[in-house]
Amino acid sequence: MPFTFKQFHIDDDKCGMRVSTDAVVLGAWAPLQQDLLAGTPSDKQSIKRILDIGSGSGILSLMAAQRTHESVAITAVEIDAAAAAQSKHNVANSPWPNKVSVLNAAIGSEHGLGKFDHILCNPPYFDNGPQTQELRRANARHTNSLSFNELLQHVQTLLAEKGLASLVLPSESLDAFTMAMANTQLQLAQRVNVSTVSHKAPSRVLLCLRHESCAEEQRKSGELAAHATELLQQHMHIQDKNGLYSQQMQQICRDFYLKL
Repeated sequence: MPFTFKQFHIDDDKCGMRVSTDAVVLGAWAPLQQDLLAGTPSDKQSIKRILDIGSGSGILSLMAAQRTHESVAITAVEIDAAAAAQSKHNVANSPWPNKVSVLNAAIGSEHGLGKFDHILCNPPYFDNGPQTQELRRANARHTNSLSFNELLQHVQTLLAEKGLASLVLPSESLDAFTMAMANTQLQLAQRVNVSTVSHKAPSRVLLCLRHESCAEEQRKSGELAAHATELLQQHMHIQDKNGLYSQQMQQICRDFYLKL
């Protein structure tokens, strides 16, 4: 169903995956100012290029456009033609039609995309179990066309030396994702366990990745912020026991949701 945010509108009826809380939380949480890894003002202004892998309706690209300086260039890559067309429509009708470029293509370095300072992805994550008969939705939800191994190899290739990649996964997919990451030179910089309600176990994880070589270089030079020398593991919940948005959710999403 269509979804209207404070500064833009999303149509998603042509997309395999509709607008979800997962995407909104990822788009609002992702450390686009690089303040996870460094503390100087110049570092916080370092992002010039952002990549959205599997952009679907374009929601992550448009959230990134709202959160970043007008000079930042955002590339959204979507393999499904109908979803890519709808993403282009949403971008064209947003306040940032010249800031976001949508490509109908499979992700890969062969497209000459270059390097990106931040990569966003709400990836297909189920590698087993029953699949819907609707092919577009099945491909969006399951690793039919983009496995964790393939995704992480692309992230490693396309991520700039000091860049970050932000993703969201179901908690049940974390082990498989971690095993795939062991075959790369990427490492986990931050993990946030996300519960739907305060008293329930986490059902989602927000992950921030970086190059191992960058982390080691920063650690040796003393550039790595003191609070980031160890993996930051945090927890947030979306709603409180009364069914209202938690303070954490309100804080990161108040620039987007109309009712906050």
